[in-house]
Amino acid sequence: MRLHGDFFAHDAKDEVWLPDVAHRGWIVLTRDKWIRRRPIEKQALIASGARAFVLTWGNLRGREMAEMIVKHIDSMARLARITEPPFVFAVTKTRVEPRPL
Repeated sequence: MRLHGDFFAHDAKDEVWLPDVAHRGWIVLTRDKWIRRRPIEKQALIASGARAFVLTWGNLRGREMAEMIVKHIDSMARLARITEPPFVFAVTKTRVEPRPL
């Protein structure tokens, strides 16, 4: 696991770091549910061929996020292997489901 802050400035724009992450073959895990809806970020996701999972359940605390990830990690790994990028999946408390770009 790599943390955003270890490679990019805290305030780095999504359209800057998304292509770099995709180029490295990494998978994005974020709480930013608007990342696929804002035009510039959406274009960066598509153009870079990014693979992203978005935790969509409100204001999660660290422990709750970790529990969701642990619960769904096998499904997320399988989907990352079999789904052609670019893609965005929503990760909820109960499931992982695709979101249109």
